[in-house]
Amino acid sequence: MKKSIISISLFFISVSSLAQVTLSGLETEARTLALDGSSAARQRFTNSQIDTWLNEGQREAIIQTRCLRQSLIFNLVPGTTFYSLPSNYLAMERVTVGSKYIQELSPGGLDGRSRGWESASGYPTYYWVNFSSPTLLGFAPWPATATDTDTVKAEFDIQTTDMVNSTDNPFRGVVKMNDYGHALAYYAAAIMSQIQGIQPRSDLFQKMYATTIAGMMKRCLERPNYLPSATGTP
Repeated sequence: MKKSIISISLFFISVSSLAQVTLSGLETEARTLALDGSSAARQRFTNSQIDTWLNEGQREAIIQTRCLRQSLIFNLVPGTTFYSLPSNYLAMERVTVGSKYIQELSPGGLDGRSRGWESASGYPTYYWVNFSSPTLLGFAPWPATATDTDTVKAEFDIQTTDMVNSTDNPFRGVVKMNDYGHALAYYAAAIMSQIQGIQPRSDLFQKMYATTIAGMMKRCLERPNYLPSATGTP
């Protein structure tokens, strides 16, 4: 028993000691990959330029993978159809009203159900997000009175936050995505190599970036211990 306890303790110590990738570390890694000089006097690119490419690669990775999600809980208000979503909103995943899942329909789909749906009031049974106002969440029917209101929970994909400080971590510091942070150095190094006129190296780094992001897309939302068909034994 004592041996097992020691093994478990060592496991947690080793996991907790893993350092997350930082903006400063990614700058250094990108310079190393692109052979951009070992001293400031021999460097062609500034940290600011490299940061721009690192953050560009980070945003592109999240657009491709949709690995970051956020939830928002609020109460419906009588007479109000639209509710604001955060500016980092990308796409809706799930909406519940009164703890009950409701379906998304496009304005065209709602048109097909009823030509007067925009003026119809009552307890919401559908939600919709218009392409012309992608940060507004609408409900149909819209709640007219207090009896039509309830608590809404919206779960949606979000864009990441740009790294600014040298100690900032990629992907909002989500630990399980730490192993994929190095892809951002590949992205920046690809651009740096292209500017330097070394296309084969640029192509290689771009391919490494794409491969790493593909792995991130496959793994970031996995739950290996989730077994919905398991029944267990009493």
